[in-house]
Amino acid sequence: MTKIKKAFWFILPVLVVAVFFFNRDDSVNSIDANDVEFDLKLNRFDSTFFNISSENLQKELPGLREKYPAFFTGTSDQFWINQKQDDLQKKLYAEVKRELDFNSIERDIEDLLKHYYYFYPNRPEYGLTSYISNLDFYNPVIVQDSLEQIFLASDDFLGPKHPAYRQIDEYLAFYRDKRFIKSEVAENLAMAAAKVDNDDLSLLNQIIWWGKIMYAKKQWMPETEEHMIMRYPKEKWEFCQETELDIWVYFVKENLLYDTKEDTKRRFIYLSPFSKFYTDFDSKSPGMIGQWVGLKIIESYMKNNDVSLQELMRNTDHKAIFNKSKYRP
Repeated sequence: MTKIKKAFWFILPVLVVAVFFFNRDDSVNSIDANDVEFDLKLNRFDSTFFNISSENLQKELPGLREKYPAFFTGTSDQFWINQKQDDLQKKLYAEVKRELDFNSIERDIEDLLKHYYYFYPNRPEYGLTSYISNLDFYNPVIVQDSLEQIFLASDDFLGPKHPAYRQIDEYLAFYRDKRFIKSEVAENLAMAAAKVDNDDLSLLNQIIWWGKIMYAKKQWMPETEEHMIMRYPKEKWEFCQETELDIWVYFVKENLLYDTKEDTKRRFIYLSPFSKFYTDFDSKSPGMIGQWVGLKIIESYMKNNDVSLQELMRNTDHKAIFNKSKYRP
């Protein structure tokens, strides 16, 4: 009996430590955002505008200008009459009606924002406004604090195989998927929250900044698979998982972390069909692989340091974050 007691008291501290670290690692991802009081208001400028008859448009324009001022700055009535008659925009709106379920989109963005407000309760209570952008691929989502609106270019999410996207490369069309709307909105919110040292041009600075962005997205989208958060094809995300050590060894061996050349960021940070290691497995890699490496570093940093998400996002000392991460793939 004495031996059993001794064994118990020896094992107990180990169990306590193990439980502590298990709970600590999972604590951020297990938040309950259901207590956050927020009801998203969806504003359908696209459907409102295109459901007005051409005969009534001029009469309805003053009301539209008052309700949707962001769309009418510096535009004449004739501009909107021409928009109403534009065949491409009419076709795009018809496709939006056919392809997108705005009830589902509204639920997704409301859930995202509840998690966002859990961490940032004093941020503006955003509404969501959808519109036809005439295929503005550079701005699929715009977050405008002054208007307390998130603007969604609904014609940018018709599906990667949609005929409207034939003129762009296949790897770019991949991002035009309605499955990525929530991730795109989260990324815009995270980019605004993540502070960066603008005077440092190193690859490491960009890796850490993007890592913070992706980490925040994971906290705000806890039920979403990581490859969807990263917006990677699943097989390319699996490539990253399987070759994490090789990727890291390459960065270190080639002295890339403190490289400041723009070409290095193009190879590993910027949007591209694949990352450029100049090896046989390039085509298997996703573009922007440095962003994924950043996520792994930040996850290690948050595991090894007692800091909040808000503190992480404010911290611009990327070298300290990297050193304290104790990242070991």
